[in-house]
Amino acid sequence: MNTASRSNLAPNGDLALAASTPVMYAFGSNGSGQLGIGHTEDVSRPERCLFRTHKRGENSDHGLNFDRRNPVEGSAPAQVCDVKKLVAGGNHTLLLTTDGRLFIAGNTGMTRVVAEDIKSDCSVVFEEITDPFSTFGISRRNTGPRTVVTDIAATWGASFAVVDGKAIVGWGIGTKGELGLGPSVTSTNGQVKELFEVDSVSGRGEVVEILNIEGCVAHVIVLLSNGRVYGWGNCRKGQLGEQPRTEKIVWAPRSLGPVVDGEDLMPWMPERVMLGREYTVFVKTGRRPVVWGDIRFFDQKDLKWTAEEEDMMASGWSSIYILSRRLLDQSLQGAGRNDHGQLPPAGLPLVQTLAAGSEHCVALSENNEVIAWGWGEHGNCGEELDPRGNVVGRYNVVPLPKLDEDVVAKNVAAGCATSFVICGEKDG
Repeated sequence: MNTASRSNLAPNGDLALAASTPVMYAFGSNGSGQLGIGHTEDVSRPERCLFRTHKRGENSDHGLNFDRRNPVEGSAPAQVCDVKKLVAGGNHTLLLTTDGRLFIAGNTGMTRVVAEDIKSDCSVVFEEITDPFSTFGISRRNTGPRTVVTDIAATWGASFAVVDGKAIVGWGIGTKGELGLGPSVTSTNGQVKELFEVDSVSGRGEVVEILNIEGCVAHVIVLLSNGRVYGWGNCRKGQLGEQPRTEKIVWAPRSLGPVVDGEDLMPWMPERVMLGREYTVFVKTGRRPVVWGDIRFFDQKDLKWTAEEEDMMASGWSSIYILSRRLLDQSLQGAGRNDHGQLPPAGLPLVQTLAAGSEHCVALSENNEVIAWGWGEHGNCGEELDPRGNVVGRYNVVPLPKLDEDVVAKNVAAGCATSFVICGEKDG
């Protein structure tokens, strides 16, 4: 079990929660501190995540004081900050706020001096890491003084951030090209490296931005505003398309479509993309998806659905989920592997939002209950499991601790046997 060498204590000895940070709870696998709850024990009951912000040039703790597990009674509620995206690797979690700040918990992949002669790449709280990206000299889109992170992604051992919509930086480890830094580069040695800048692949006078980046275990896909698709990493199963399949590994960002060398590789420009462990799903409103890679766990009829603009879609390692938000058809459908009960069980209540982890799902029901099902060996589906550590053919209701006044569960996220509940202020 890994533990962080750095002290996560406020001056009075208690863990600190930063002001103007997300209010979030987590449960599940936590051997490297990837839940960001201040310790490295797996938990099956949600515990509040802790955040540490950094002022420029100094390390600072702000806000509420915490003991090892719970907020101090009587403390003022934290200022709620909205979460834009949360992604997870094997033992780390990245969180992006709507104002462009980036936090990380678990195996950070960044070497930091935490005390004299002591280095650590692990954090048991969500540490803000936005500032290092300001050193890359990227042409700035925003007019403010601060670097803005606009999107994030993770593979098993690597992390990626889109800076100001123009460049991608990465750090961590990966043996199958997922770092995107060139042949045989398998580690950034604790440093953040720039691997892609959109201006280098756009035409003269063409204004292009990075719309979306997604990662799974060992491959990454990027969508640009001009419709181009780039990718890198493991391609042995065709998850980067048929053209590079025989190479087995794409070591650096490569154009994958829609047209490459005069050959049409996609029938249209994708609007969204989902990644599984060994497949990639491109989505466009009103069209059937384009799927690359290993889909042996899917029935062909499962891949003939048509995406609508209101639909929410998610993918685990081997399962896909579509939540229809149309008034006449509010349903959740799933396809793919079901050996751990990953697919939606019968009797599931109406769901307002969901997230797919590696082999489990967590959702927020219409009456605002947190529910979970699938592979839950590490507590990521709650407490009641079958002898194999699964929640099969049913779902668990996972109760939250008492929330601050005027704060409610708003969204969910999931990673590799990890589950997160994102809270916000009550509407109205």
